[in-house]
Amino acid sequence: MDLIDILAIFGSLAWLPYIIQIISSYFKKAKLTITADNYLQVGFTTNGPILNFSLAFLSEKKMSLINRIDIELTHESKETQHFTWKWFEEILLEMDMPAGGTIPYKKHQTAIAILVNENSLSEKKIGFQKEEFHIHNNKLTHDVEEDYNNLKKSGQELSKIEAAQSYNKLIDHYKNSFNWKIGNYTAKIIVYLSENHSFTKTVHFDLNNLEIRTLERNLEICIKLFSRLFNPVTDAELKFEWINTSLS
Repeated sequence: MDLIDILAIFGSLAWLPYIIQIISSYFKKAKLTITADNYLQVGFTTNGPILNFSLAFLSEKKMSLINRIDIELTHESKETQHFTWKWFEEILLEMDMPAGGTIPYKKHQTAIAILVNENSLSEKKIGFQKEEFHIHNNKLTHDVEEDYNNLKKSGQELSKIEAAQSYNKLIDHYKNSFNWKIGNYTAKIIVYLSENHSFTKTVHFDLNNLEIRTLERNLEICIKLFSRLFNPVTDAELKFEWINTSLS
């Protein structure tokens, strides 16, 4: 073995720690800690049942790329619902006002992915909805729009849309989709990472009779808002009501 061969061996050995580090980093999996705020927002709108959570994520060992978050929600009666994330927002900064108080500047976007840097805390408010509600709702809405356009083309009274089967099927869809109940709920939050593994966080909350009645008023608002698309009215502004309930 000549000098060139010996130098080549030493040269390759110098790269060995770096290569080991790359391989180790590749196979190392992130550890994700999920923390939920003390309060949860529960709602019902033209997007169906809604859960809005404020969540914080801490990634250890390496950065984490969150590509989906689901919620398995189970009522004490054992009835289960499945929610998936639709949007999230974060506060970028807060500006102090001369008269006192602060104004938060928020970024709101469709939920696609969240990057959590290593040993860094990422806080988001995340909106969860039911995918099956949207699929069914889109089809029923399309059917109503088709019937409405047919009435328009034929020169008939457009108010007849409210007697159409498609319109009433959509209204029934809203009513049947409202399934908030009095009692205790268990929410299992499932966070999926790009590394094909997941982390979970389980929380509990209760809904009482008054809160259910409050949410039920949103059903009438859903119907009125949809009717406005075909029969504009000038009644008072319609605003959905929300329930802020504590987690346990």
